[in-house]
Parts: sequence; C-alpha cells; structure tokens
Amino acid sequence: MNESARSPTSRVSYLGDSGAAHNFYSDYRSGRDCSLLSLGTWQVQRLAWKEGILAEIDAKISGTPTTLPLSPSEEAHKYQPVEVSGRFLETRIRVLVSQKLIGAGYRIIQPFQTADRVILIDRGFVKIDQTEDLRNDTATVLGNLHWPDEVDEYTPEPDLTRDIWFARDVPALGKGIER
Repeated sequence: MNESARSPTSRVSYLGDSGAAHNFYSDYRSGRDCSLLSLGTWQVQRLAWKEGILAEIDAKISGTPTTLPLSPSEEAHKYQPVEVSGRFLETRIRVLVSQKLIGAGYRIIQPFQTADRVILIDRGFVKIDQTEDLRNDTATVLGNLHWPDEVDEYTPEPDLTRDIWFARDVPALGKGIER
C-alpha cells in the first residue's frame, strides 16, 4: 500500500522529546473526551441554575395578591401578584405579535385608572382579523407586575398612523397612551 494513501483512521505516530512514541489520534481523542465531559458538566450545572430561577418565578407568580406598591421597581417587584380596582380607559395600544399555531395578531395594552394613578394592563391576544371587544367598565384586576423588554436595534418604530406597535416598551407605551 502506498504510504501517502493512508485511510482517515490510520494511526500517525511521532517521537516526542522524551523519545517515546506518541499517537496523534489518541491525543486528539483524549482532548475531545475531556472537552465533552467538561461541556456536559457545564450543561447539567446550567440546568440546575435555570430550574432554580424558574422555581423562584413560579413561587412569586402564584403568591397571594397584594395591593399595588406605591413605587414599584422591577428588581423588587417583578412577577409580584397584585389586585387593583379601577376603570379601563378608552384608549388602547395594539402590539403586533404572532402566536404558535394561531398566527398573527395583536397584544392589546389598555390604560387602567386606579384611585391614584394610571397603569397599563395587558388585555391579551386577539387575532389580526378579530374585533377587539374592549369594555371601559369598572373592574378589579388580578395580575402580576412585569416589565417586558422586547426592543432591540432591529425593532421598527411604531406605526402611529395605523396604531401598530412592534414591541412592548413600557416607557414608550406610557407616552403613546398620553398622545
């Protein structure tokens, strides 16, 4: 057999500084096995970390509702269950979204007047061809505080003439409600 026509599984050895023969294939396989073992360990550790975060969120979400804090902050109150009473205002914002197996639609954000302030309530999803049935009734709402951050450098500016937003950006939505 021609030496230059070795198969991919051929063993290539060389003499190291100590004079002992080394096998390139064995060295490669040993390094690969260590890398895979290290990666597997990291993934298991990351899974435990993520499960801990999800358990913490689940505990917060399913807690007993409280009154709306005077000065809610994302760090202290994210996912905190609250109960508020007031009245839905007439304006609303439509955020274009898509839901798996349903398709395109709008997430409806509507201002809600409490006794001492206006807050934004996510009323949920409606399909793009559905009519929004938004009542401006007095209501008591149970929900969780959340500060969605969906805007990045690829998010287009809202189309205010058609009243379509492309992400939930709480500060901008607050200004949009005021217009």
